[in-house]
Amino acid sequence: MSSELDVLEVSSNIVFSIENVSVANPALEMYYYFTDSKVPMSKADLEGLQEWKEYTEPVKIETSGYYVIYAKAKKINLFLFYRL
Repeated sequence: MSSELDVLEVSSNIVFSIENVSVANPALEMYYYFTDSKVPMSKADLEGLQEWKEYTEPVKIETSGYYVIYAKAKKINLFLFYRL
């Protein structure tokens, strides 16, 4: 079993956005991180990551390649959620 993700090369600009999906309990803070690795990061890797960038508006990736985009939301109850 491969630990690599199914891949699709991005050959031109890509724009991504992160949205609150809960109106009743929205995230207080949202962060993102993207990498060109084809191997997904573990939860422990994500928890130790220092390079998170605060998300405030749609993000544009202008370099062609392979990317995995991670999102982190800090909720009112202070739980952290990670999404791939």
